[in-house]
Amino acid sequence: MSKTRILLIDDDKEFLEQMKAYIEEFHPEIKISACSSTKEALVLIKKVSFATIVSAYHMPSIDGLAFLTQLRNAGSRTPFILFTAHGSEEVAIKSLNFGADFYLQKSVDPESQFPKLLHFIEHAITKKQTEDALLVNERRFTDFAKNAIEWLWETDSKGKYIFSSSAIETILGYTIEEILEKHFYDLFHPDDKKSLEESSAEIIKGKKAFFRTIDRCLHKNGSEVWLLSSGVPILGKRGKLLGYRGIDSEISEIMKADRALKESENNFRLLAEKASDFIWTMNLNFELTYANPFVEQFLGFTPEETTKLTAADLLSPSSFKDAMFSFEDEMRIELLPDRDLKRTRTLEMECLRKDGSFIWGESNFSFLRGPKGAVIGILGVTRDITSRKQMEQKVKKQQQQILEQKNELDLFAGTIAHDLRGKLQAVSLYNEMDDHRNQAFIAKQIDEMTLFVTNLFLYAKKGEFIGEESEIDLKVLVERMVARHNSDPSKQEVLVKKLPTIVGDPIRFAQLFDNLIRNVVKHSAATKVEIYSQEDKKGYRIFIRDNGKGISLENRQKIIKTLTTKEYSSFGFLIISKIVQAYCGDIVIESAEGKGTTVIISFPKECTK
Repeated sequence: MSKTRILLIDDDKEFLEQMKAYIEEFHPEIKISACSSTKEALVLIKKVSFATIVSAYHMPSIDGLAFLTQLRNAGSRTPFILFTAHGSEEVAIKSLNFGADFYLQKSVDPESQFPKLLHFIEHAITKKQTEDALLVNERRFTDFAKNAIEWLWETDSKGKYIFSSSAIETILGYTIEEILEKHFYDLFHPDDKKSLEESSAEIIKGKKAFFRTIDRCLHKNGSEVWLLSSGVPILGKRGKLLGYRGIDSEISEIMKADRALKESENNFRLLAEKASDFIWTMNLNFELTYANPFVEQFLGFTPEETTKLTAADLLSPSSFKDAMFSFEDEMRIELLPDRDLKRTRTLEMECLRKDGSFIWGESNFSFLRGPKGAVIGILGVTRDITSRKQMEQKVKKQQQQILEQKNELDLFAGTIAHDLRGKLQAVSLYNEMDDHRNQAFIAKQIDEMTLFVTNLFLYAKKGEFIGEESEIDLKVLVERMVARHNSDPSKQEVLVKKLPTIVGDPIRFAQLFDNLIRNVVKHSAATKVEIYSQEDKKGYRIFIRDNGKGISLENRQKIIKTLTTKEYSSFGFLIISKIVQAYCGDIVIESAEGKGTTVIISFPKECTK
């Protein structure tokens, strides 16, 4: 990181060195440049940027005040401290009027003023850093406002515009200078002005924010323009309203389409009057524009009453929030060139009846479109699923009871597995103590039985298949499994290349790769095995590729059947399948006799992070 640089200027070279040494003692991180004349300093300033300049007043050729004047006239805002031995009240006033940040007069013992000078330098550096940060933020906002297609604006407490982005010229035809002479009331359509003034007055009185309000305004040329407006109050230290700041988007095309929607409703009503589901249409303000007669049976409202209601009136708060998220998601899809214009979406929502009770409905909705495919409204069909939801709750309760019973079984299975492993360890110990020709065979069987017991216990805990999760470096994990199973690296080369770091249950992933690598190393008859991964935006693909004897079509079909049905031929395949499924993954086996085998495991990122 580059050091903060300051410039010291004084024709007394000995004093200059003393001043430099003092500052460096307390601030070694500050890099100091020193000049004995202002002429020399002017040359240096053209090459180097400084956070602060400290200059004496009486200097040969150009004195400190003339030097300061040249800097300020050239546009430099670098903090400036005038440090002089021959000062006066007049010099002090002039230095501050000319743009100096601090004035300090040397005493009889100039070094006694060094602490105060250091204090001024620290303040000046902080000021410079703050101003630089503000300048960067101002430039960012200016760039954003200049290029945004939305209109960014700010008003004072009276409602008069004091800031406007250039988008106003495109949206309403006014120049920035013209709009700064107007009050926000001036833009409203005459037919709506009174009602909008009243609603706006309530918002301003309460110092409230407003979100996505729809206003009909007039373009400079007199045409009608619809705006979607959001704004927040600007408050002073004691809560005094200083004005509003906000953003407007033009939605004229959408509003025109809304009118087209209303014109087409009559034709639609003829088909929906006798339906036994609640059929409805809604405009893009989420106001119901039509409800078929079945709504009275479903929600208790008459069709006429529903036209005074919005989606927010008919849904529980959580369901309304879900509906808005779905709508926003669908509008994002609308921006895609290859979108499906006939797509539908299904939501389960808690609906509010007229009597205050709630009823569950399953709504299928799609967009109503204008002649050119533009969205002009929403069409929905809602069916009563209250009985189904009650049944689901009953099933959930039963599942909880089953899980409790299973936990007892897990405890029992754990005890059995512990006892079996203990007995196998005892047999293994005696086998190692007794040297006989079947020792290796028995040891192998003990190893396989231990793995079988471990897998059996793991499967018994299926209800808690995924335990505590953490970051897993798969390369480290796989190398550990390879070292465990590859007893003779000179005969079988296993290359573990780049593998990702994911989030998951370390025990389950160790179990997964333990089974996979055991099969490849011990049963493939390969001389070379490669383990590597590929990554894209959606997820990871992990490859285990060998040059071994391959798998026959018959055996491959058995493995596929094992991985895709409940007919497991071994616990090894069962554990592999269950762990991959638990992390939303997929497993593919590519093989041919005599040409090796490649196992490909795919994991989506959303399940491993």
